[in-house]
Formats: sequence, C-alpha cells, structure tokens
Amino acid sequence: MKNIYYLFTNPILNIEYISVIIVTLFYSKIRKTRLNYFIFFLWYACLTEVTANIFYHYGFKNNILIYDIYTYVEQVYFYYIFYNYIQHSIAKHIVVGFVMFLHLAYLYDIFILHSNYPIYLSNSFIINQIFLIITIFYFLIEFFISDRALHATDYLIFWISVAILFYYITFLPLDTVLRGFSSDNTQLISKMRTVVVVILYTIYSFGFIWSKKKY
Repeated sequence: MKNIYYLFTNPILNIEYISVIIVTLFYSKIRKTRLNYFIFFLWYACLTEVTANIFYHYGFKNNILIYDIYTYVEQVYFYYIFYNYIQHSIAKHIVVGFVMFLHLAYLYDIFILHSNYPIYLSNSFIINQIFLIITIFYFLIEFFISDRALHATDYLIFWISVAILFYYITFLPLDTVLRGFSSDNTQLISKMRTVVVVILYTIYSFGFIWSKKKY
C-alpha cells in the first residue's frame, strides 16, 4: 500500500502523469507532423520512472540499468527530432556524426571503461548532453531567422526545443560539478533534479496546450 501511495505522491511521477494525459488529449496536433512519435516517448518516460520506483521500493536498489537504457533512447530520439527539423545539409551530417559518436561512446563506456557495469554512464551522458545542446542551439538559430520566428510560440517544436535545452543546460552541472564534490551531494542532486524535471514537463504540457500551427 505504501508503494502504491508513493506512485501518486512523487512530484516527478505526478507531473509525468499530467503530461502524458495532456499529450494524449492533444495528440491531433502532432499526428501528421514530425513529432508524431513524441507521445510514445513521453509514455515510455513515464513507464520508466514508474518501473524504476517500483523496483527500488521492492528492494532492487540498483535500478541504474533502467535509467541508462532510457537515457540512451532519450538522446537518440532527441537527435532524431532535430535532425528532421534542421534544414542545412552540413548540419544534418554533423548530427549524424553526433549520433554515431553516441553509439560508440556507450559501447566504450560499458565494455571497456566500465567493465563492472551496471554503473552510471556519466561520461557518455555528459558528452552527448553537450552535443545535443549544440544541436538544439543550431536548430533555434535556423528557426529564428525564418518567418516562423514571428509566431514562435504557436509552434510546438519551439516549446519542445526550449524545454529540452533548459533540461540539459541545468542538468549538466548536476552531473559534473556537484557530483564531483562529494557523495554527500546525492540528496541535493535528487532534489534539484526533481525541480528541473517538473519544469521540463510543465513546458511540454504548456506547449501542447498553447501551440497552434503544425510544423
């Protein structure tokens, strides 16, 4: 009973429940766009968080594998989104290079650098966060020099790109600076991550409600 209660009182889970409901209700806005898979991604994110929390509360304390798989899928999907929206062919090729590096970095982390896996794959995550920040910045530059900039908030991709950019720019220091100081910072990192994730999903939700134009 306590475990079930936790699934409905955890702030991250609550905001994810709300977001997937909103995205499902407004799915028609993305059904025929390049964001049509976003609904499946959010459902997967929500199920990942639920599964990880259930495992943890039933005694399986090491749920890193669940989050590692999710983060890998998340980063690949984000690259997929912005590859489809970026117009410049050279920039597209660079994104493909980032994706190839992502695969190689994960394999290196798991099979060579961390032979005692599962552990947190911080090296791969951090480097690909930086590459995704670069990718999103480039997309936003293209977006704002186009005619769409006049009605930026009408486009869902604008809200999604802002949300993801905020997430990575704020979460990156948590993975590097704070984690490097002391293991005592784990609780602080967890609280800050909660705030960041709540804001991320709030932007997602607002974007689905507010956006008007398909793109």
